[in-house]
Amino acid sequence: MSKENGRIVMDLGKSIVIKGDLIASEDLTLYGRMEGSVTLHGGHTLTIGRFADIKAKIDDSNLQAKLGLAKFSPPAYRFDVNIDQLNVDRYFPPAEKAAAAGPSKEAPGKTADTPVDLTALKGLDANGKVQVGALQARGLKLADVKAEVRAANGRAEIAPHSANLYGGSVAGAIAAQADGNRVTVKEKLTNVNIGPLLRDFAQQDRLEGRGNLSLDVAAAGPTVEAIKKALAGSARVDLKDGAIKGINIAQVLRKAKSRLSGEQSEAASQTENPYML
Repeated sequence: MSKENGRIVMDLGKSIVIKGDLIASEDLTLYGRMEGSVTLHGGHTLTIGRFADIKAKIDDSNLQAKLGLAKFSPPAYRFDVNIDQLNVDRYFPPAEKAAAAGPSKEAPGKTADTPVDLTALKGLDANGKVQVGALQARGLKLADVKAEVRAANGRAEIAPHSANLYGGSVAGAIAAQADGNRVTVKEKLTNVNIGPLLRDFAQQDRLEGRGNLSLDVAAAGPTVEAIKKALAGSARVDLKDGAIKGINIAQVLRKAKSRLSGEQSEAASQTENPYML
């Protein structure tokens, strides 16, 4: 065990396996093989180094990972990671509500923007697979997550990737290009229960039903706002058995029919309505 740049470094031989609990009160870098649990105190971080073969429990997640370097100069990373469950939200503070943020300090007519810089992709060479049995991120709950990751020549792809969510499934591809800060997204959600998805992700409870969503978009720009403005492509939504909460859909249709025909609809006065939520 030694220290590099203030970090504890454990460099194990290929025939040595750590079995048991590993507890650290400083940042930890691990090379070699390990089977056991890892506990880091005081918000410190764990870095898994090259040629690592890890079987460990980190918080509530059981991790199995094989990491390596196909070549050293320039480095070419290879990995195969399998996690039974992962709650990403537990590692990030909840988003503050706008009301709690107080008045903006930006000048009138100006809003803060976040720069986007993908030049780091130009020096990245990586190839691997990631599988997560149960994943929660930004409130969304997914299962059987599978993704292939490739990065080379200034371009990174998460493709293909797939998962099950809210009674349906999602599959697609995401790519980022360093030149021009270009991002492309192709996703297809099939037979997804819209109500629970919106409640978990957007804290909205206005829509119910099952639906399909096809998304094929691309954008480029130096900032988040510029990318939003440059967004172009296509999106298609097909909602089955849908209902908007608080809107009497049947009554609206009856009134529209009555106005078009110039007649009063007797059904408009009915109080019972199977579509009213």
